[in-house]
Amino acid sequence: MSYMRYNKTATDTGFRYQYVSPCSFFGKHSGDIPNMLRLKMPKGQGEPYDWHVNVPDGLKKIAKPGEGNAFLIDLMPNQKKWVSRLELLDVWGYSNDGWTPLALRLESLLYEARGGPSNPKDFVLRKKDREPLIHTFIYARGGIENGEFTGTWNSSSRTINSAILHKPALRHFVKSIAESKPNLLGGLFGKS
Repeated sequence: MSYMRYNKTATDTGFRYQYVSPCSFFGKHSGDIPNMLRLKMPKGQGEPYDWHVNVPDGLKKIAKPGEGNAFLIDLMPNQKKWVSRLELLDVWGYSNDGWTPLALRLESLLYEARGGPSNPKDFVLRKKDREPLIHTFIYARGGIENGEFTGTWNSSSRTINSAILHKPALRHFVKSIAESKPNLLGGLFGKS
């Protein structure tokens, strides 16, 4: 996966996305997500720590004007036939025992044959062409101790290391887990 910042501006029919620069998702010093989390983490925070970052709001806090207000991901940067762009909207994490599984909420913006009608560095997503939100799960090698990041906060791989879950698939997995282990999910959502 490759990560990029774009400027996102409203148009009469949708949103225009213009490439600004590459960026980093991971890394406890340079990663955008750890930098967003750092701003909201309570002093002295330890593990376990469940947290949420709203990425557009977080970018407003860490990016200077002109450095981009949207975080986009190319799932297949080395794919010669297809180009893809997804906007990262939310990240939920659960830091415990020195590692952090992450749930991502994304919006699919562009997926077409390379050399197709869209320029992946400057394109418009029309409101009528919006896709349902999708979810995926990855993890970072690192945790939280005494309000500080431990480990590297890097991924185990630079390739896709996760499943892309559209709403029906996510619903299926949550339902299946709830049916097979009712106390597990019941406990998570406060039901007994």
